[in-house]
Amino acid sequence: MLKKFLEKNKLNAFWVSSEENIFYILFSASKGKEELITKDSKILFTKNKTFIFANPLEIISLKKYLVIKKAEILSLEKKTLKAIINKEKIKKIGFEKNHLTVWQLENLQKIWGKKIILKGYFEVIEEIRTQKKIMEINKIKSSANLTDKVLQTSLPFIKEGISEKKLALILQNIGQEKGAQKAFDFIVAFGKNSACPHHLPSFKKLTKNEAILIDLGFKKNQYLSDLSRSFFLGSPSQEWLKIFQLVIKAQKKAIKTIKIKQNCNESFKKVKKVFTSQRKGKYFSHALGHGLGLCIHEKPHISPRSKEVFEKNMVFSLEPGIYLPQKFGIRIEDIFALTHQGLRQLSQFPKNIENMILN
Repeated sequence: MLKKFLEKNKLNAFWVSSEENIFYILFSASKGKEELITKDSKILFTKNKTFIFANPLEIISLKKYLVIKKAEILSLEKKTLKAIINKEKIKKIGFEKNHLTVWQLENLQKIWGKKIILKGYFEVIEEIRTQKKIMEINKIKSSANLTDKVLQTSLPFIKEGISEKKLALILQNIGQEKGAQKAFDFIVAFGKNSACPHHLPSFKKLTKNEAILIDLGFKKNQYLSDLSRSFFLGSPSQEWLKIFQLVIKAQKKAIKTIKIKQNCNESFKKVKKVFTSQRKGKYFSHALGHGLGLCIHEKPHISPRSKEVFEKNMVFSLEPGIYLPQKFGIRIEDIFALTHQGLRQLSQFPKNIENMILN
């Protein structure tokens, strides 16, 4: 996985400390025992061997279930860390600079000695994680399906008088009852609050003839989901109906045009054009979407400044939205996997207008 990276950068080893990246490396070789992977684990890659450092109490289980070739499982102790460096004659080590604190870096330098060169690199494993394995796509779909069910189960609670905070808590509790944790702080916004794309739930109560924006997601088997829907309690205005259809049209445009090797910023521009054609471009104030998997925000970034391109088996959200100040906001977000046949939608909650109007 990292051998070419080591050779290209003239490194003897690479130190992995990110919990998500360690999970990614070990899970695919853990015979389904992902619960063995803990925050305490660390990995040191060399050109010929992988050293896994773990809590001494977990070493027996790791040795039983991990099947990584040429791997050695050791206790996470200072003397062990130092001994491996000396034994393997390591002089230069790369590390994840976006996951290591200054204190942790200084501590490693102290353990290994001043003669060891430590050099930081940005998102090395994350780059590998962008193209998902089939097993990962299935897990994200499972998480998305659970999120669909949670939102569906919550609909009877969306009535006059319920507060944004209360509905957010209900959504969280339903998910927990289904064995999942929330992936991020949910967005629940009523009325004018829905015009704020990242509104935090308040004590505002829902009244008749108000717009509703819900953005939620859950973590199941370590993989995350993200879903947004816009509802209306009562009889929507013609303006709300028109904007809703425009947002749906924008998402359909993205679905139809995204292809492997296409620039991510091109997709954003095409969707923005849908909005500007109706003089609503300035009300689309965020990225079109983002990758997700073990983290809620991963590559690719589908924004006007993105220099990334779409690749096979990337998983990402598409979430166009229009936010009219002091009126309402509408966002529709789904998760997709990119295949040679086009986009495969993983989230399945309805988005036809009949299902969005609540009584």
